[in-house]
Amino acid sequence: MVRDIITYPDERIHTITPDLREFDDSLVALIEDLKDTINANNLEALAANQIGVHKAVVVLKEENGDFLEIINPRELSKKEKFISTESTTYYPNIETEVPRFKRLKVVYQDRTGKQHFMTVEGEKAVLLQRKIDYCFGATLANRISPKVRDVFEKQVAGANEIEGACPIEPLKRDYIKSFMSKLLFLEFLTLFVKLFSFSASTMQSFLNFDTYVSIGLLVILPLYIIVGYKESKIYTNCSTCHFGYVVATFLQYALMSIVLFVASRYLLNI
Repeated sequence: MVRDIITYPDERIHTITPDLREFDDSLVALIEDLKDTINANNLEALAANQIGVHKAVVVLKEENGDFLEIINPRELSKKEKFISTESTTYYPNIETEVPRFKRLKVVYQDRTGKQHFMTVEGEKAVLLQRKIDYCFGATLANRISPKVRDVFEKQVAGANEIEGACPIEPLKRDYIKSFMSKLLFLEFLTLFVKLFSFSASTMQSFLNFDTYVSIGLLVILPLYIIVGYKESKIYTNCSTCHFGYVVATFLQYALMSIVLFVASRYLLNI
């Protein structure tokens, strides 16, 4: 069966896969699905993590059309470091330079659990390194050097400027939330002014400040939920933009505002 391949910004790709302990029919079915997906998409290889199945399984397609099945792979040695120009299905239509090794020795198991050792070179070694990275929740973005990271991130941002995609920059509601957090933190600090010998007029100023903050939040909180609702309709593909998160944040900050307002009245004797 042909499976869907995970693409950015799906966070499932970063799951570290545990070693497979059961070599049963479900493993055989997974391997066959990987083969079907490789053929359907004209690919050279796939790791199970790339289709959202968190198992340490890699399938490589050989030049003669046969498939190499690699279970629980581990890198034993790497030699001859060089800079490889790579692309991957997780970041479609993007190429970047990645430090790799030309020679790779690995230990792995087959579908029956039997252990094997293998040494590969050249493009096959690079391909296998990339697929093993996926087994450990990493992509080529985790391997690139700081020198090319800025360029790579700009490529990712440009490639994902599509309707409904999650923006790279902070959302408007994030700025509103940050402002509310600062106000609540300042109000929290006023709870400790009784520890100092301030004059009555100064104490009253602190209480007035708490009142203004509470009134201000009565205005800002509805604005936050309105902006959050609108953004949840725009960025429909962003996993962090669901309206449920906005509502939960609204309730959390409303509760904190009430608690701090009541506490300030009690602790400052007003």
